[in-house]
Amino acid sequence: EKVWAYEAGFKSEFMGNRVRLNGAAFWTQYSDIQLVFGAVDVNDQVFFPVDNAGDVDIKGLELELTARPVEALNIFANFGLTDENWTFIKDGVAGPAVTEDTRLPFMSHFTAVFGADYTAPMGDFGTISFGANYSHRSSYFVDTSNSALLRQGAVGLLDARVIIEPQSGNWQLKFWGKNLTDKEYITWAQDLTDIGEAHVVSFFGRPREYGVTFR
Repeated sequence: EKVWAYEAGFKSEFMGNRVRLNGAAFWTQYSDIQLVFGAVDVNDQVFFPVDNAGDVDIKGLELELTARPVEALNIFANFGLTDENWTFIKDGVAGPAVTEDTRLPFMSHFTAVFGADYTAPMGDFGTISFGANYSHRSSYFVDTSNSALLRQGAVGLLDARVIIEPQSGNWQLKFWGKNLTDKEYITWAQDLTDIGEAHVVSFFGRPREYGVTFR
């Protein structure tokens, strides 16, 4: 495959450099984009070849905001809008799996991240930081053929952390939690019914996790 990528944006700081706002618009042109397809070989064994599906344009906008209203508090947010448009579809393996309405695998048309970190002193010892972030993405399809069985609805993940660090910075103790609301979401899958099989293969993201890290 071949790719031409164009991007234009801006960077800004204001309110005494306590607020930073960056933005960008991008346009990516894929020629002979490579995608994964399900297939059956001459021995009736399922395999997943990579083939050139055609030409597609991807356009989008990104916005990044960070703010530090007080020295101890850092707030951040990112937003993204993305869309695809097929300009040519290759005959053969790509059809009928790919049509003009096919969405690219794992592409959400809207994404957002919100979060904050707060750092407080612990006397002469060091600092303790509290942080959390929430990431959201709109629905997406996991496979090339956009199987209705493999459509992942909009999902949001919440992570949090507490970090203790001495003034020397020689070590750090981190208590963390990921996917705290225990959301279930697909990370990879193939609908084998499209190629005559009787089942779907799916892998899911990690469930709620807690941990402690010392370094």
